[in-house]
Amino acid sequence: MPDNDTPSGDSAGFRSDSSDPVRLEPGLPAPCTALSRGKRKVGAAVAWLLILATIAIVQTPQSSDRETPPHGFADDMTLRLTARYAVGMKSVLGNDRALEYFKPQLVELLRQADNPRNSLSIVPILAELGTREDALRELNRLREDPPNDHVARDVPLFLQLYREGAASLSPRQRLQIENYGWIGALALSREMAPSDPERMEIVRSGLKTFVAVIAFTILLAAALAAGLALLVAAVALRAGKRLQTRFTVVPDPGEPLLEAFAIYIFGFLALPVLARWILPGYPALPSLFLIPAVAVAVLWPLARRSGWGDTLKALGWVRGQGFFREAGSGIVGYIAGLPLVALSVVLVLAITRHTGTVPAHPIVNEIRDDPAVLILLFGIASIWAPVVEETFFRGALYGYLRRRWSWPAASALTGVLFAVIHPQGWVGVPALATIGFILGAIREWRGSLIAPMTAHALNNGTVLLLAIFLLT
Repeated sequence: MPDNDTPSGDSAGFRSDSSDPVRLEPGLPAPCTALSRGKRKVGAAVAWLLILATIAIVQTPQSSDRETPPHGFADDMTLRLTARYAVGMKSVLGNDRALEYFKPQLVELLRQADNPRNSLSIVPILAELGTREDALRELNRLREDPPNDHVARDVPLFLQLYREGAASLSPRQRLQIENYGWIGALALSREMAPSDPERMEIVRSGLKTFVAVIAFTILLAAALAAGLALLVAAVALRAGKRLQTRFTVVPDPGEPLLEAFAIYIFGFLALPVLARWILPGYPALPSLFLIPAVAVAVLWPLARRSGWGDTLKALGWVRGQGFFREAGSGIVGYIAGLPLVALSVVLVLAITRHTGTVPAHPIVNEIRDDPAVLILLFGIASIWAPVVEETFFRGALYGYLRRRWSWPAASALTGVLFAVIHPQGWVGVPALATIGFILGAIREWRGSLIAPMTAHALNNGTVLLLAIFLLT
């Protein structure tokens, strides 16, 4: 990935070096007095305390996370995708091949499931790929040793379904199974004729998921091949000193960049969590902190007597070589980083296999067949998040760290902080930190935030689009 060991023409008297902190060129006045340096050190110390406090707060399990889900409800994304993929594979490959290929993985999923709800939700998938006897055998095991009271109450209901059929269920019992979402619908449709509209809808959605997964796998393989070629080319060009970077360090602001990042991350993430803890009866209260936190953080360097032009330049809010060229560079940089992302995903899968914990973003639970909701989700994931997060992570924080460290170190720390504040959980940190590192490398390469914002939007938009296609 790019390095920065050559001075830039518009660095305002500073020279950026890949191994040394940025140094003031001879002949320029010292940027601050001893007294102001002391104040800036205090400001930096307070900022780091706020950052660490925010990480501790957002990583602390909230009471709502520990509450037991409503009776009969199970809507695990992994299980939904597993079930739909299984049904689609069965419709394409036939039952025998699907069972031969998929049942061992399903049994392993059963063994590793750490969510008590999953143990019962897997039964309809097992029945779909296997036989009714397979489902009954698993249900009898759960009846003898239920993981929790909810499963114990629902096991007899599923036993009745698989022994006597859906016709034996009362409307209330049927509704109770429907509370299991798509997997409940799968269980209820098992004995329906292939021409039944409900059964056809189940098979159609499964087939769509199966085809989408295969198509995405092919596209991903092509993107990885292109990314590997681009990455090798970048390394070769850099070794030949033909790949230059455009990141420049602005003399002022310095510590105010770190302070602005601390204000953003504490006000945007920590204060809403604290509000939910202190006043749980006011669910709309946390949203009141979001926009003010961003506004105060952006304006903070001005309050610390930094110029507006210097602040925008320090944050990376510059045109670079033009919007479209910077946006295209962001796409190229993202593709070049995909091989590194793939390696991090392998690590995440290994951790998931060992711990049974699957990383997931809460936004997937908001996906539904409502165009207004989908537009809102795309706006949040592909516009709001890239603009705001890049402004403060690759803008303010990276701009501060890059004054002192080499670009790989600054990108790495920024990437780790980027990962630990996201709600996917600690299992997803390797992949998210790698993405954050790549975004930092793109920032170093291009200077302007347009490129990392574009790469960030591409990443979020692709993942969200795939999730919408698979889950709706």
